[in-house]
Amino acid sequence: MARTYLKIVVPMKKIPICARMLRLRDDQWERIREHFPEEHIPDSRPGRKPVPARAILEAVLWILNTGAQWHLLPQCYPNYKTVHRRFQQWCAREILRGILTQLANTLREEGAMDERESFIDATFAMAKGGGDGISPTRRGEIRRPSGFFRERWSRSFLASER
Repeated sequence: MARTYLKIVVPMKKIPICARMLRLRDDQWERIREHFPEEHIPDSRPGRKPVPARAILEAVLWILNTGAQWHLLPQCYPNYKTVHRRFQQWCAREILRGILTQLANTLREEGAMDERESFIDATFAMAKGGGDGISPTRRGEIRRPSGFFRERWSRSFLASER
């Protein structure tokens, strides 16, 4: 006797992946826009056109918010290599530090930020085994020349034949 099974397929709502992504509001962008330099590449130069700083910043904020790796950046953002390169440039020029300092000062002056409610979060972890030294693993071994054991064995073997 053959059995028949009823298979019920329920269509799931498809939510565009970019709908769940982090986007800056226009008023937020206008507040910090002056600090982010745009890439100036001449139109005569061949290659890709520069990516707007706002798109790069939104991608960086998504990475920092999710803790994801750079190569996992969703397709609705610019290429992860471009985002990472610009982020490194901003860090080297301390652009982000300047923006955060200026923003904190502005919010403090407006009374929108109460520093008594601020805190710093950090995690401390003990070394495995609690020791200070390197454990006796392969990484802790002394590197020897490639033919060290072979030469030693051959010398001891030849000595025993005499």
